[in-house]
Amino acid sequence: MSKFKQLALRMQILTKARQVIGNVSSYGASSGDEESGAGLNENLLSTQISYMGGIVKVEEIAKFKKLVIRATRAQTLVHDFPLELPDTEKLVNDPYDENRRIIIMAFQDGSTIREKLRRVIGSFDEEFYTINTESLTEEKNNVNLQKEETKAIIVQSKSMFREYLVATDMKGDAQVSVFRMYKLFVQREKFIYQTLNMFRPLNDMESEIT
Repeated sequence: MSKFKQLALRMQILTKARQVIGNVSSYGASSGDEESGAGLNENLLSTQISYMGGIVKVEEIAKFKKLVIRATRAQTLVHDFPLELPDTEKLVNDPYDENRRIIIMAFQDGSTIREKLRRVIGSFDEEFYTINTESLTEEKNNVNLQKEETKAIIVQSKSMFREYLVATDMKGDAQVSVFRMYKLFVQREKFIYQTLNMFRPLNDMESEIT
């Protein structure tokens, strides 16, 4: 995953975390919805609350919630939101945001519950972040700044590469366009990676053999 996408996802997570932090005090034990985490224990609302956020695949949302709520004995509020990346922050034909949702968890601060959450998160191939409520605004500003700086570098690199192709294409009287050759090269690399992705990992094959 590119650095720009990581920053874009981090910004989405922080934005939704702010929303949850503002609403968490409105949750009570009366709702009793254990599977969604809405049935928070009364003690949770009167103690120090910590937050974690990340991205989970859509088809794994229900499983993730059940594991978290059961592992922490309904001491964790689990919220999920659609991942809506702006078109300017997505690759063409990249369905990443359509297949994933944002997860924000609120829980009673403590080493025991953190360890339980880490174990659950570790069983999913996704990255989660600890959210610092005191520096949330500052972190959002820093992430946004890094994102804009990275975007500027990407734009500049593309511009420089295009200028290089134009300059190369204008040299001599070649009958084949440099742009055409580059497009064919990219297509070849794409086909190679698509084929490689169809192979199964070696460790999976070894486990079956043994």
